[in-house]
Amino acid sequence: VAHELQRRHLPTDLEVLDGGTAGMDLLHHFQGRRRVIFVDAVEADGDPGTVMHLPLDEIPSGIGGRWSAHDQSIASIARTARLMGIQCAMEMVGIIPEDYATPDTELSSRLHSAVPQIADKVIQVATTDPAIDHPHPPIRSSIS
Repeated sequence: VAHELQRRHLPTDLEVLDGGTAGMDLLHHFQGRRRVIFVDAVEADGDPGTVMHLPLDEIPSGIGGRWSAHDQSIASIARTARLMGIQCAMEMVGIIPEDYATPDTELSSRLHSAVPQIADKVIQVATTDPAIDHPHPPIRSSIS
């Protein structure tokens, strides 16, 4: 998605960073930003290939690493940023993968074909007021 965004003509105030699996090492990039949008595979109710948007403050803390495929959950990274005094809006554009349980660095054909749609969603979110509430499907929790 980062490569797709970098190929497009973006607003001059939109910076794209491929954070990979850097996790907490990304925190210094958030300083002085008014908004940070993460893009990742997510475990949520819905059909594979569904693209969603969710403010990070709405991700339940009990989800932990189950909402993101990385070592630290994106929600944990956002909470740490808040503890460090970083007050930018933090949001997630996620896509439901076909198989969340099996880690894989390659995109499935369905996700690969959805990359332009995901990039469109990122641009839409980036150019919309962060105070607007966006509907989203409920997040599935593995915690009982």
